[in-house]
Amino acid sequence: MSRKPCKAAVQDSRPCDTSSLRPQHPEVGTVRHLALVLIVLLLAAAGGPPLLAAPGDISLVINGDLVDTDVPPVIVKGRTLVPVRVVSEELGAYVGWDDRTRTVTVVSGASRVVLAVGQTTATVDGRPVTLDTPPEIISGRTMVPIRFVSEALGATVEWDPVLRRVTVTCASAAPGVRGLAWEELPGTARFIVVTSGPVSFETTSLPATESYPDRILISVKGARVEVPPTITVGVGGVTRIRTFEQETGGLHCAQVVLDLTRPVSDYRVWTTWEGAGPAARAELPVSLLGGLEAVVVEIPRQAPAACRMLGLEYEDGSGRVVIHLDGPADYQVWELSDPWRVVIDFSDTILIGPQGSLALDHSGFTKVRYAQFQVDPDVTRVVLDAEGVRPYSVTRSGNDVIIHLGTAATITGLAYEAGGRATVEADRPLRASVLRLRDPDRVAVVIQGALLSGALAGGGTIDYEDDLVRSLTYEQSLSDRTVTLTFTLNDPGATAQAAPVPQGLSVEITRTPLAGKVIVLDPGHGGSDPGVVAPNGVTEAELVFAITSRLAEMLRAAGATVHLTRSADENPDKYERPAFANSVGADACVSIHLNANYRSSVSGSETYYCDTHPESRRLAELVLARLVAHLGRPDGGVRYQPNFPAVREPLMPSCLVEALYMSNPTDLALIMDPAVREKIALAVHEGLWEFFLTP
Repeated sequence: MSRKPCKAAVQDSRPCDTSSLRPQHPEVGTVRHLALVLIVLLLAAAGGPPLLAAPGDISLVINGDLVDTDVPPVIVKGRTLVPVRVVSEELGAYVGWDDRTRTVTVVSGASRVVLAVGQTTATVDGRPVTLDTPPEIISGRTMVPIRFVSEALGATVEWDPVLRRVTVTCASAAPGVRGLAWEELPGTARFIVVTSGPVSFETTSLPATESYPDRILISVKGARVEVPPTITVGVGGVTRIRTFEQETGGLHCAQVVLDLTRPVSDYRVWTTWEGAGPAARAELPVSLLGGLEAVVVEIPRQAPAACRMLGLEYEDGSGRVVIHLDGPADYQVWELSDPWRVVIDFSDTILIGPQGSLALDHSGFTKVRYAQFQVDPDVTRVVLDAEGVRPYSVTRSGNDVIIHLGTAATITGLAYEAGGRATVEADRPLRASVLRLRDPDRVAVVIQGALLSGALAGGGTIDYEDDLVRSLTYEQSLSDRTVTLTFTLNDPGATAQAAPVPQGLSVEITRTPLAGKVIVLDPGHGGSDPGVVAPNGVTEAELVFAITSRLAEMLRAAGATVHLTRSADENPDKYERPAFANSVGADACVSIHLNANYRSSVSGSETYYCDTHPESRRLAELVLARLVAHLGRPDGGVRYQPNFPAVREPLMPSCLVEALYMSNPTDLALIMDPAVREKIALAVHEGLWEFFLTP
């Protein structure tokens, strides 16, 4: 097992409310909501220790300091047990207590250790491990075996059999890249690499290659990466930031790469720990507390291109290449010979991300390639390779440009069976996107690269007598070769899925598990209470209201009745919010928050629940699982919390979501991205969907 730094990020909630986050276990009167990180201990007492050594004769030294404990360390069956309270106060990790299962959960960085009182089986990062001695409750305190905890989380320990002294020394943490942030200033874009302290680093400009665009490399010597591997930026000429660890010249380095839209040589680099940096650090949009420092890269801005090419997508079933753009870019199409190929140039357009290619296998086309062909003026080029001259067409759909390979699919028939199954008959497999529409309730199935033929040509409407479907309208758009099937629904809770079959498309219309459910969403804070205020002035209240509003739209589209506990500028009392959920007879209640911690290294997602309703924990688990899957940030765990009215007072299944930490630079940069806020809403939506799917 690799050694991990003993000093870990504290995982409690925002400092203004730490008292309400004390774990509910036999140490509730004294334990701070901090944590546990210890130690390897080999006890080699001459003649063998007794089954339970007398308390008070073992001293404990942590990082050179003698530690007093109200319940002294004891030796049980040859193993030393120490109070959780001691290690939680002296060292930094999260310790949670579940009174229902009598388990202790220890979270330190990416490591998770779970121990149960009286049980000799524990888990480390999900793997079962057998203990020589289980945790015990002695004199009202939870005592844990320090040998096991040390092996799981890393430290060095010495045992002095003469002095009967345990000496614990935490491994010094390697330098780390703790966060990434950026901001746009007049004439300059500023990119901030947050580090664990002053570091040794080098910056290098690298030219574009076949695989990567022009880029700036920041190599931090001897450091570890503690941020996501890729973050999309799209400002100041930087499309994304990539991070990874690499051995360079025999030295382990953290590599931070700024991918550029153009070559940049006149950038400026400064740090917050030298020169004018200490005076300028207050200007940065991040909080550098607890010894954190930053490497800052400033890139001069140039006039932005009119459009950005966001990426390409090949739809195999429909024979379409979709070029995604953020605006109505002008383009030219022509053909070249030797070999024959199609070229499409997009003027005043930059490519987001590196150049690349996609393999094609349709109508004789073999590959599509794309790259930034020219800078100043900006031209992005797309090239289609083929086995000789082949038919194709190019159309526009909104901002996107669509290349149709070969001829369109032919739709020859439509059939519907009572109960929700529709079949689209065609000369090849079809792919489609499904849209849920309201007022009236409808499902639109959009088939790209297809034409209606025979009796279907020109479109029409078919009426049905069915519990789910009232009618089917089919329409043709010749300009972009799109067929739209619109099912008007009798059931507002119905939705649809579409899948290709060898000769067409199968459409299944079903009722959603959210149909008819009453769900209360509680956006935290509001009104005069902003919640967490980020260094850039953005408040938790406004961010969670935006997330909750989007979540409400998703749930309503799935057939649920949704109530919010507040409007954009209100701040109901913390007891009024759950009381409202009770008054409307809600089937579930979810409170949405963003977190903060005085240690800016703490990051990730967590959920809270209380046992007022027996299903609340399951709801919290499902929501957290989807958050971690969508966001890719650390899993802070599902935490039992009877002191939060938001989860204690509701009579229905409920949970409180702390989606990300606004005090962490990387989490904050993610939160500021509307696409990430969309992911948070989608994650909670999926958690609720799964919760009601399996009651």
